[in-house]
Formats: sequence, C-alpha cells, structure tokens
Amino acid sequence: MLDNSRSYCVPRCKGHTRILLKLHRLALCLVLTGTVLTTSSSAQATATASATSNLELFGGVSKVYTGIQGQNTSFTAGGDFILRRFAGFVPSAEVRGTYAFRKGNIAAEKNILGGIKLTREFGSVHPYVDFLAGRGSINFPNKTYGGSLYEYVSGTVLSPGGGIDFSLDSHWSAKLDFQYQRWGVPVTGSGSIYSRSVTAGVEYRFNFDSLGRRHKKTRDYKD
Repeated sequence: MLDNSRSYCVPRCKGHTRILLKLHRLALCLVLTGTVLTTSSSAQATATASATSNLELFGGVSKVYTGIQGQNTSFTAGGDFILRRFAGFVPSAEVRGTYAFRKGNIAAEKNILGGIKLTREFGSVHPYVDFLAGRGSINFPNKTYGGSLYEYVSGTVLSPGGGIDFSLDSHWSAKLDFQYQRWGVPVTGSGSIYSRSVTAGVEYRFNFDSLGRRHKKTRDYKD
C-alpha cells in the first residue's frame, strides 16, 4: 500500500538525469580517447590473442548502495556475446543479474539487465562502457518504508556504467565494474530512486576456434 499523501526521499530528477548522462559520456570519451595510446604492434598482438573468443562469462561480489537507505552485498553474474571486432574496439551484447545475499534491514535489490557493451583493447587492459536496461525488484525486510507499508515493489531499471577487465592469461581476467542505476519504482514521490553498484570479480573467455582446431587434428589423425 502506497501513501500518496506524503513524499519521502524525493530526488531531484533532472539533476540525477544530467549526472547519469555526464557519467556515461565521460566513460565513453575515456574509451575513445584511449585509441591514440595504442600502437600498431599492440593492436596486432591483441587481435591475435583475442580473435578466437566470442563468449565471455563473469561473476563477482557487488556492494550496492540502494538509493533508499542502507547497502546490500550481492552476487552479480552474466555473460557477453561478442558481435565483432574492429580497430581494437569490441562491441558485445551483455546479460547480467544481481541478487542480494546480505540484504540489510531497509531494502534488498535484485535485477536482471541486458544491453550493449563497448570495449577498447589495450593489450591486457580492456576498459569498457555499457548501457543496460531491464527489470528489478526491491524487498523490504521490515515491511515498511517512509511511514508506509511495503513488502515488495518492482519496476524498470536503466543502468549506464563501465569498468576495466585485466587479462591474466588467454582465458581468465580480473574485473572491476561500476553501474549507476535509475529505478522506476513507486516508493518516493517522484516514482524513481537512484542506486550505485560496484563489483569486483573474474571473467572467463571461451576459445571455440581453438577447440575446433583440436577437434580437426583429432579427426584428421583418426582418418
């Protein structure tokens, strides 16, 4: 039940929207301007090392600042399907989900998102930006917030962000990720809350071409 007669924790929507757009544009500019730092030799080495990978899976632990009150410690996992590579840039389609396992005593957020990610490869360092969207839900352990009764609400989530992957070998990378999220949920007078998520984790790259070559060698040997 939502008490519309009172407003709680009402954000300045226009200000948050401007911040969201500026963060996304800044991260994109950082990736684009990094092009001038890449030499032709490192680009060739990167292309050779990564040309056989078109699927990456990742997982990690997230600290989520809910945008209402309190924090969650969550597990985040997902995958990227690489669409193509060109001049050191790697666009991909991404799907990820986040689930709180330490929920705090105010609000526990979970969501599933999908969207586009753009990575720039500088040898073993891969900065990226992304824009994701999907659905999320918030549980209220105490069944109340801001003087009104709540147990569960859900709504649309928009999530621009970015991060860096650090390659450890041909398959494994360390990941540091940040997402700024706008939730469209009816728990404030404006109908929106703004949360932040920081994730540290690992990523695994599949090498399907390598598997195909090994399979071919085995088949040729048998023949």
